[in-house]
Amino acid sequence: MNIGDKVKINPTTIPDYFDEESNPLGSIGSVVEVHDKDEFDEFNIHVDFGGNVVNSYNENHLVPQG
Repeated sequence: MNIGDKVKINPTTIPDYFDEESNPLGSIGSVVEVHDKDEFDEFNIHVDFGGNVVNSYNENHLVPQG
């Protein structure tokens, strides 16, 4: 994934503990930051869904859009 990529959350791989208010299923977001994974942070892709909703995911949680 690269900065600027459009993505949606993959509803089949997102952890059950992620709430939909902070992780809007069905909404298209834009990747705003990507950093290397490490042993303390597996959520290395930051996505902005607009409306002050920015959250972090790993690549498995996201589906590229167009």
